[in-house]
Amino acid sequence: MGFKVAGRAVFVSLLVIALAWSVGPEVKAEGVLEPMTATGVVLINGKPVAGVRVCGLGWYTDDGNPPNGATCALTGIDGGYTVKVPVLENSLGDRDACLAASPVTTAHRDLFAPISLTSHGGAWCRLPLDPNPGAVVAYPNIDIEPFHRLKGRVVDPQGRPVVGAVVDSGTPTKHRTDRRGHFSVRLGIYYYDDGDITVTAPGFRRSWSRGQWRDGYDLGHIVMVPKNKPAKYSYSGRIVDAAGKPFVGARVCVVGGACLSKAGSQGRYYGLVPNTSVRLRISAPGTTEVITADSSPQLSWGSFGEGNDYRFHAKRSIVGSLPKIVRKATRPEVLMVRLGAWAPKPVSQTCRWRVGSKVVKKSCSALRIKAAYRGKPITVTVKGSRPGYPSQSRTSRVFRLSHG
Repeated sequence: MGFKVAGRAVFVSLLVIALAWSVGPEVKAEGVLEPMTATGVVLINGKPVAGVRVCGLGWYTDDGNPPNGATCALTGIDGGYTVKVPVLENSLGDRDACLAASPVTTAHRDLFAPISLTSHGGAWCRLPLDPNPGAVVAYPNIDIEPFHRLKGRVVDPQGRPVVGAVVDSGTPTKHRTDRRGHFSVRLGIYYYDDGDITVTAPGFRRSWSRGQWRDGYDLGHIVMVPKNKPAKYSYSGRIVDAAGKPFVGARVCVVGGACLSKAGSQGRYYGLVPNTSVRLRISAPGTTEVITADSSPQLSWGSFGEGNDYRFHAKRSIVGSLPKIVRKATRPEVLMVRLGAWAPKPVSQTCRWRVGSKVVKKSCSALRIKAAYRGKPITVTVKGSRPGYPSQSRTSRVFRLSHG
């Protein structure tokens, strides 16, 4: 048996406590009863963790310090602890006992925030304790949920990685992007349920955003703006089709302005928009459907907006040009096929040459002219294929060889 504690919202928790007592009846501490002994185990993601400080506290003291009888202890290799916990009683007969678990090392401070557990109710109460003076109580395991992990990539306006950019996520340790511009960080203490990410790099404007991101979330591309250029806003997300599959080759464009990058193999796109409120036009190959959107909701908090995802009602498809047959005056004479453009790349092509209704060659290489072909309709059908896409076939116009 155990309970799970999210390692976040410390500021909010303390604010809730302060407000709760400020609006309630004035209750003064009547005394400290005989302390109780608490034993238990501290876990992080279900695994015992050593070196976490666990203290017995009291919330009725005027100066906020632990009253007489309180002790602190570091968890052992097995995550276990044993501490004395003061039991306080007020004039209404209410008793209170509290535990606190807090990080000591920098590694732990990068992982979770201090957490308090109290016996009286409230939005911040994580565990209903039963204050029992003099008793030895084995508490359920304190299972701490660490800060959420985020990842992303920092690039310049041309899509090149910004190496060594500093990513501040609210933890003591500041992380730097690698040689490909990638980073992976834990999001530190939340304020009013929002976390902050700030990215800085020499020669670029500071970029930041605030939001509520789930664990393991991918922020995508964060586009940095050079300091010698006008301020712009990074904008990124994914584009998918009706089945939720990446719509490779789709494009987000500012109405009356420039386009952002084409959606790649994962459907991700990125780029810069000139201000926080612009009209956007989203189009994709193989469909006449167009999506229009406003950027302002996504850029209301910060200088980069991520997670701006768009979904088409159409399913993605391969788009291919009409193939064309051309005659080459070589010895011997041959017919060649111009495949044309196919999207989204890469698309593999196969060909079938027909003379009349008969297939004479199953290859996109040149077709050698024979006397029997003269005067007959010649066509070539090109089939484009790409994994995850329905194949698409295009047939050329009829080509005829004269009898001369």
